[in-house]
Amino acid sequence: MSAAQSADRILILAAGNVVAQGLIQALRCAPRTYWIEAACIHAESPGLYMADAAYLSPLAEDPDFPAWLAETCARREIRLVLAGQEDVLEMLALHRHRIEQASEAVLGVDDYSRLRLARDKLGMHEMLSKQGLASPATVTCDDAAGVAAVFDRYEPPWVIKPRFGRGSSGLTFLSSPDEFSRWEGDGAVILQRFVATDHPELSVGCLMSSSKRLMGAVAMERSLGRGASVWIRAQRGNTAASSLASRICALMDATGPCNVQFRPAPDGTLWCHDVNLRFSSTVAVRAHAGFNDAAAAVEMWLGRDAPLSSDAVREDVAVRFTTTQWHEASLTRELRAGATINPLHARHDGVV
Repeated sequence: MSAAQSADRILILAAGNVVAQGLIQALRCAPRTYWIEAACIHAESPGLYMADAAYLSPLAEDPDFPAWLAETCARREIRLVLAGQEDVLEMLALHRHRIEQASEAVLGVDDYSRLRLARDKLGMHEMLSKQGLASPATVTCDDAAGVAAVFDRYEPPWVIKPRFGRGSSGLTFLSSPDEFSRWEGDGAVILQRFVATDHPELSVGCLMSSSKRLMGAVAMERSLGRGASVWIRAQRGNTAASSLASRICALMDATGPCNVQFRPAPDGTLWCHDVNLRFSSTVAVRAHAGFNDAAAAVEMWLGRDAPLSSDAVREDVAVRFTTTQWHEASLTRELRAGATINPLHARHDGVV
């Protein structure tokens, strides 16, 4: 067995997700070497081809998923399981005790109740507002009086999105109340005020220890293109955004990674429009900037010291481009046939 193979084995689920791919990139930057395995439901998922070993998995909603994960972790000697997709994280949280007992792997995930609160756009708005924190007015689309008030009090555009959403999925902008009829009466969808700003959005990555102590936080300015960050700059040291995000994480009693997103209003108010108890899609950018919260979280979950500071963060600019990787077609065929591949370290045929 090589030195890399003898390293701690980390399994990253939902490898087609951009957060999962960012986690792989961030862990490649870590001071310690990890053996990274990746799993996904689709053989075409890019993250599979970035890992040391890769294989297909059932859907997280599949009744066989917990047993599959426990057996895989035991057989593959996985030390830690990570994911960056909300549905998968919720399944990990629901079945954590069973899987950890059966496999001795650690699941890097917060508690289910907190994960659900973070996904609940209306619930988060109500919690933040009760604490006197700026959160855009939010109502469900079956709240006729609330909908009327949002249209009456705030200028267009307005935002439509799922109450329990993930990322920018289902996000729609309305420019007129006449466009609302499609969602009228739907309690699973929210209408939200849009905070106009001339400043870049702020995405703050926080890491909370298992004892719910802030280990570190860094704010990143970003410009978006189709829901994804395309221009990113980290802010060094303790900033207004990182301090406020840390306060929100503490209010939620969070453990592990937390991503808090703000829109700065012209008067300087930071409006919190999203909270995610997971790593964000900018996790690899933070690692390259000198704030590797992914590696620190891995060390924390494995019971080792994990120093993390934003004081030495590079304030350079990250610009994202489309890249292409070429792989032998046999790798995808082997995945579809149920094999385990290791595209970075395999024999010529790519099969373990």
